[in-house]
Amino acid sequence: MVIDKVLNTNVVLAKNDEGEQVIVMGCGVAFGKKAGEMIDDTKIDKIFSQDVPKLTDHFKKLVKDIPEDYINLAEEIIKQAKLKLGKEFNDDLYFSLSDHIYLHTRGRRALCLGAVCLAGLLMAACMHTVLSEPAGFSGTPRSPAPASPSPPQLTGDPDRPYLLQTQPPYTVALDAGHGGFDTGAEAIIKELEVCEQTVNALYTLLEQDSNYAPVRTRPNGEDRSIKERAQAATDAGASLLLSVHANSDESTGQSHGFECFPTPPGRTYSEESMRFAQCIAQKMGGAGHRLRGENGIRFAYYNGKSKRIVDSTDTKIREQKSFGIVERPYCPAVLVEQCFLTNYSDVENWTGEAGCARAARIYYEAICAYFGTEPLPQGGSV
Repeated sequence: MVIDKVLNTNVVLAKNDEGEQVIVMGCGVAFGKKAGEMIDDTKIDKIFSQDVPKLTDHFKKLVKDIPEDYINLAEEIIKQAKLKLGKEFNDDLYFSLSDHIYLHTRGRRALCLGAVCLAGLLMAACMHTVLSEPAGFSGTPRSPAPASPSPPQLTGDPDRPYLLQTQPPYTVALDAGHGGFDTGAEAIIKELEVCEQTVNALYTLLEQDSNYAPVRTRPNGEDRSIKERAQAATDAGASLLLSVHANSDESTGQSHGFECFPTPPGRTYSEESMRFAQCIAQKMGGAGHRLRGENGIRFAYYNGKSKRIVDSTDTKIREQKSFGIVERPYCPAVLVEQCFLTNYSDVENWTGEAGCARAARIYYEAICAYFGTEPLPQGGSV
């Protein structure tokens, strides 16, 4: 997107790919930028595309009357509320919450920031909610909450901002690929259905085990950027992340099997990611699933839009980026391609209620093997 006008460091007017005017918000999205320059997509947190003229007037008034720090704080509170509550909010909350914080703290710098954040979260929870429970949960009772993990221990190291947990309950982030209008691959069955059904089943297994505290990177039925998904894992202090996807090959229905992609060599948690991938691949192979490549573990690298896949025996450190969901989190991460949606045998065995539950059980046992805990028996809980 191209900048039309900079409103402040974090807010710009821009043109999207269709030539429509939008408002883009993100931390430092306009830092050092001017009209006519491209926006760094990785810094975008929110895009406003409705009622742009009206919102532009609001933003102009906001940046004129309220210091930037208050606007940034309101944005962060709303972001955290969306992650914690699994809900979306009307756009005008950005303005009312900024104004609310500014009016109640102006001239009283000693006011505890934590109290302000709490007030903001409560306000966000009560105001402007436009979505009810996330899809898949409406009308069903909630399961008992898992044991609460200890808050992450911050380090101040930008490469390792918090320490991974060394004792249970371990926080495990579960990422259902795609979401919302992005249904992923569509063949015999939609990829999105497989991803969400598998993550639902895995979440339940982990929730029943007191050794684990599962978190979702997005609510069912919603799309989130890779940046937002990784941030959800970071905010939860996750010690492990699993991203569930499914493969397709439209050129033939013969391609089949399982493969997974850990964080590539040379990254902070590449060794731990490889160990988790080995746990998964070994159990998938033990369950009779065909492992693609040499052992079902591969690395993916992008050069522009071109993707290169190599087997895990190729441990050369490359500068090219891999999948964002295994590059961005501050914890070991693995992306799995559960099966081929273009292969009838794979679809029969690894999708649907039974197939997804089967895969979820394998992922659960792999997580237990990685952390060294004893998996619950089938249908068990502690």
